Amino acid sequence: MRRENPNQLSSRDARVLMGASGEEGKERAKLDTVFTESTVDSSSSIAPTTPRSSSTPKFSSAPPRPSREQRRNSEASVAADYPVDDNLIQWANGHLPVNLQLQDSSRGPLFGGLALLRLAESIKGRPTSPAVPDSLFPTDPNDDKLDGLFKLFDFLLDNDVKMGSLSINDIRQGKRDKVVQLLKALKAWEEKRKAIAQSIGKGSSHVGGFIAAY
Repeated sequence: MRRENPNQLSSRDARVLMGASGEEGKERAKLDTVFTESTVDSSSSIAPTTPRSSSTPKFSSAPPRPSREQRRNSEASVAADYPVDDNLIQWANGHLPVNLQLQDSSRGPLFGGLALLRLAESIKGRPTSPAVPDSLFPTDPNDDKLDGLFKLFDFLLDNDVKMGSLSINDIRQGKRDKVVQLLKALKAWEEKRKAIAQSIGKGSSHVGGFIAAY
């Protein structure tokens, strides 16, 4: 049967087209969903991790404070190569018994507290009173025996030996520069005593023979 108006859609044609477009719309929506999910998954799996900006400041913790033992070792190492006048060592050895004499002054500790006291006693010409036994002195920097060192400093102060900025701890730790400082002070004290003895007519080539005490 021929349509009256061929350009006008029939109700059947409209239903067919609407159904087709509806099915096509559903399929399009399904495809869009599939491609969208696939794209998101693939993007998340291959997306590179955002690198940390090179301008981000890096904070480092401050270095730990060295322990007392580390500082002590460091100080000993710094003073280990302190230059020493050989003539000064020979002078000191001349006042000391063989067991307290220093054989090698190039490195390591110099005279300890015991040797320094015996050196001072030799310069004065007589031992301390009462006598100070060897056992009162420390045998190494970690030895806590300080009685002998106190006796040494009492002796030096009583005899007006100019020690400068010298401490008991300097001698206990065997600081070369401080021991040299004390050796020079003792040598100056000896020279002063000689000068005084000569000025009063009682000089002697051997200080130990002095009659008067200074």
